[in-house]
Amino acid sequence: MIYLLLVLSVRVRNFMRVWMPTNIFLDFLRTRRGGKRDGTALLVGAGYLALAIGCARAIQFGWPEWLYLAFWLLLWNASKFLLFPPIEAGRRRVRRLRAARARLAQRLAAPDDAGAQDAMSQQPAGVDYVGTGR
Repeated sequence: MIYLLLVLSVRVRNFMRVWMPTNIFLDFLRTRRGGKRDGTALLVGAGYLALAIGCARAIQFGWPEWLYLAFWLLLWNASKFLLFPPIEAGRRRVRRLRAARARLAQRLAAPDDAGAQDAMSQQPAGVDYVGTGR
């Protein structure tokens, strides 16, 4: 039974990831091409939040209560877009720190290799490493 629930949740997640427009747009924003569009995500999130507030007001004025479903959906999408910029900024910071750490490790390892290369390049031409002529 737990296995079936796990499989069902994975399938629902995959369906939502591929076919829901907000998830497609957020995936685009996570790419390198869309990476500098945090302001766009905030504007879209503000729009979703305004629509959610509009649904709540409409329900208060006597509109049908099934609009609560739209309200919660709009609120969920607004939270995804409004929380995207700070989360993505943290991810970018982690990526930059990892890249800097890799560059530092490469720089620290480079002098050992460079010293070996310098010793090899200082040998006179026509003499192999044992010291005998060719």
